[in-house]
Amino acid sequence: LNKIEIRKASLELRNIWVLGNEYLQKAEPWAIFKNDVAKAKMILGFSFCLIDFYSLISEPFIPESCKKIRNHFDFSLNAKWPKNFEIFFKKKLINYNITPSEIFFPKITDEEKERYQKEFSGL
Repeated sequence: LNKIEIRKASLELRNIWVLGNEYLQKAEPWAIFKNDVAKAKMILGFSFCLIDFYSLISEPFIPESCKKIRNHFDFSLNAKWPKNFEIFFKKKLINYNITPSEIFFPKITDEEKERYQKEFSGL
């Protein structure tokens, strides 16, 4: 694990997730929708592409969660690394029905946090 720098890789993965969240927060499709439906759809479409991409790059770390996400959003369960990112991020989500999802990442209680720290601290 030291050789593959798992801590560094997981930190970079988290940073990528943060960027996507910041994009959505700043783009505010919920506010833009009132005045510019086309732009709001473009933002949401790109956001779905990010979810698809994030489920690909996160799969080595959280495979079961990524499988749930890919299944819920009807993304290919056998997806491979995109050969052309421009095409990947420009794909159209036509007539996509959004349904409420289960909570993919439930909040960890303080008791669980303490137990996980003891169990996985390596001490």
